[in-house]
Amino acid sequence: MRPESTKTALGNIKIHKNVISSTCSIATLDTEGVSALYTKPGDELLRIINKEYKPGVKISIDKNNEVVINISIIVKYGHNLSQVASKVQENARLAIDKIVDINIKDINVIVKGLERR
Repeated sequence: MRPESTKTALGNIKIHKNVISSTCSIATLDTEGVSALYTKPGDELLRIINKEYKPGVKISIDKNNEVVINISIIVKYGHNLSQVASKVQENARLAIDKIVDINIKDINVIVKGLERR
């Protein structure tokens, strides 16, 4: 299913990429060991311009309608980076599977930094 539109007997159902992005953001922030989603300079301005903008999560759809999700995170100091990243992948996939039926090709987690205590 293409995330943007599905045809049913009653009409079209459209799901914007921002819904998937928001779902990933929530699932990521609920993961043990995650301090925050990574933000870069300019993200605050983008958030003001587009309230739906979710820093740290990028959704792309390839020509085969497969979804690739890139999630950039900051991990709390003292947690195992690989375990936290794996748990983020798992939580994001579970959360997305609950809300929409899409082909997820990859969920890439990029650890961008550590939060000191």
